[in-house]
Amino acid sequence: MAVQQVVHLQRLLGQEVRNVFYYETTHETLSAAQLQEVADDIRDVWATLNTASGQVNDWQLYGVGIRRVDVAGIPSIDVGFTSGTLVGSSPSESLPTQTAMLCHGVAYVPKPNRVRTYLAGRAEGHLADGYWNAAALSNVLNWIQALDTLTIDGVSWERVSAQWNLAHTLVEDWNQITTYFVSDIPATQRRRRIGRGA
Repeated sequence: MAVQQVVHLQRLLGQEVRNVFYYETTHETLSAAQLQEVADDIRDVWATLNTASGQVNDWQLYGVGIRRVDVAGIPSIDVGFTSGTLVGSSPSESLPTQTAMLCHGVAYVPKPNRVRTYLAGRAEGHLADGYWNAAALSNVLNWIQALDTLTIDGVSWERVSAQWNLAHTLVEDWNQITTYFVSDIPATQRRRRIGRGA
């Protein structure tokens, strides 16, 4: 088995935003066609589940970065979409860039057993009394669950929680995620605050 890292490449108000996913698969190397299928399938999840309609029009998803990470030294390959960049379609005001919707994933096994996905660029209209509203929570839960398993060239890719061995710069342990939930309390990522940087 191999672990493939897939990074969703986004821009929000001129800033770069990344969401990192890890998948266990039997695909150890990927052809150009398979790389394109990964990218286009991810774009389809964003578009088909109307997640992009909940993103402000200052947000865009412009590609994915893919690399195998259970072996050290393999470079990432950035892949654009056959259908082009996906742009948010909500005319609602943008929230501060550091405000995000937080999706949790859990595997009921010893560590590594948790993943978090901070979804930036959600529209202000999705908040009610300081909480994410029920429609937005349901929409994003469907989105994160749809990204749990990809089928690439007939082969399943299952999302995992990954543990890095930093001394050897590779992922050395991982477990498949089994359950997702989305927090109704807006989360904060300080590094996305304008002027703060990484």
